[in-house]
Amino acid sequence: MEVFFAADSGNCEEIREKLQQGCSLEASGEFERTPLLTAIFRGHLHAVQLLRQNGANINARDKFQRSAIHIAAKEGHEEILRLLLQEKFDVNSEDIFGRTPLHLAALKGHVKIAKLLLDHKANKNAKDNKGKIPLDLAHRGRKDNMIHFLENWCAL
Repeated sequence: MEVFFAADSGNCEEIREKLQQGCSLEASGEFERTPLLTAIFRGHLHAVQLLRQNGANINARDKFQRSAIHIAAKEGHEEILRLLLQEKFDVNSEDIFGRTPLHLAALKGHVKIAKLLLDHKANKNAKDNKGKIPLDLAHRGRKDNMIHFLENWCAL
């Protein structure tokens, strides 16, 4: 649990200390997030890099079955997402709601994230458990820039 708190704050020195003390990288906190998923959620790029270098499980999922790229996409952390995409993630993986990282980026209006995911072959027509595609979620969230982007991307 101690590495979790260090990851939450992004304190790399404390993360190093906790790892030297033998603390687990798999301990989970809120929403069953591991320290790595927590650092991603908070946008702590250096902590993410440090945790990966020390063997943090890149395939961990939280209680909503969201992967590292789901969380990075939802929170709009572009540099972290770029780092994660080097790991050869399935950009079309689904959470418990059937949502892909592109669904979450669309809902939040993160256009740069959506473009990055689409450049990595995200399926713009993937349907969630309610039959909604990312464009539908952009409409629901009233994310006009995202709506315009997806409509134009879909027309290509």
